Amino acid sequence: MKKKTVEAVVYCILNHRFSGGKSPETIEARILQDADRLDALGAIGIFRSILSMGALRMLKHLTGIDKGSSKKTVYVQDPVEGFNEYMHYKPFTIPEKLNTDAAKRIAAERLKIMHLYLEALNLETGASE
Repeated sequence: MKKKTVEAVVYCILNHRFSGGKSPETIEARILQDADRLDALGAIGIFRSILSMGALRMLKHLTGIDKGSSKKTVYVQDPVEGFNEYMHYKPFTIPEKLNTDAAKRIAAERLKIMHLYLEALNLETGASE
C-alpha cells in the first residue's frame, strides 16, 4: 500500500468521530463520518442507545464508576426521561451535522423510526417529550 493511501485512511479514521467535533476536508472522510453518524440512527440507533444506557447504569450501580457520558442523561433517575433527553441531545441533532445529501436522506428516514418509537414509549409510560 502506498504511503499516501495509508495517510488518507488514517486521516479519515482520525476525523470521523461524532464526539470529535471535526469537519473533515476530504470526501472520503466526510463519507466515513456520515456513515458513523447514520449508525446511531433508526432501529439500530435505538437498540445501541438503550443497550449502552443500561450497561452504563449497571456499571455505576455495581461499581460506582460513572463514565460521565452523554451529559449525564444515562444516570437520570427515570430511565425513560433520560432516554428522552439523550435522544434530543444526540440522535435528533445528527442530521444538521451530516456532510452529504445522501446521508441526509437516509437520516430523515431513520429519524422517522426514532420519533415513532419515542412517541409510543412516552404514550405507554405516561412520560412527556
